[in-house]
Amino acid sequence: MNILLWRSGLLGDTLAVLPVLNVLHSTYSSLRITYIYDAYERSYVQDAEKIIGGSNLVHQWVPFLQSRSYLKKILSLWS
Repeated sequence: MNILLWRSGLLGDTLAVLPVLNVLHSTYSSLRITYIYDAYERSYVQDAEKIIGGSNLVHQWVPFLQSRSYLKKILSLWS
């Protein structure tokens, strides 16, 4: 089973999704989660992959910058 999770926001929003990721991961052992997150070019902003990337709860990380090329990449995940 695959789940595509699109979560925008910063630190608080990322931490709020952790309980959901934990439940999904423990309930469905074969689950693969792809997480689309807002990416920021400023180095002082911590994005979702930097915050929870080492947790092994997410199998694929897709940074989202609001541009046409990234939108095409996201849409290609569904094909």
